[in-house]
Amino acid sequence: MPKLVSPFEPNKKSTGTAKFLSRIAWNRMVDLAEHEKQTQKPTTIIVNIRKPTWEDYQNVPNTYVSGRPLLIWDKLKKVPDGIKRLHDWYMRASTIGIDTINVSIPPTAFVSGRQMAVVTFKDMWLMMNL
Repeated sequence: MPKLVSPFEPNKKSTGTAKFLSRIAWNRMVDLAEHEKQTQKPTTIIVNIRKPTWEDYQNVPNTYVSGRPLLIWDKLKKVPDGIKRLHDWYMRASTIGIDTINVSIPPTAFVSGRQMAVVTFKDMWLMMNL
């Protein structure tokens, strides 16, 4: 004869429910306070991004130094506008600690799929000062 199995104890319904739920492997109790702490938005940090000035281009070093110009002023005036914008961005980015950029290599460059590469600012200095 079939027997009805109940997860509830007759006098303490909540205790029986807790026992039943604790035996289910997929059930996990979540502390809402813990969950809210983990999902809080990160705090915004305001940084001072300094524009390059004329003084930055005085005494440009012969080797790569982070935060210093990649080219002397006379060479920088002669390069295309895209390189000037990249150099200006580098000067600003290096003031807040960025030291690499990710570049996407198109599939036609090496007859393969799209590739990603990491270029350090030291590599950029070497390319600009062949």
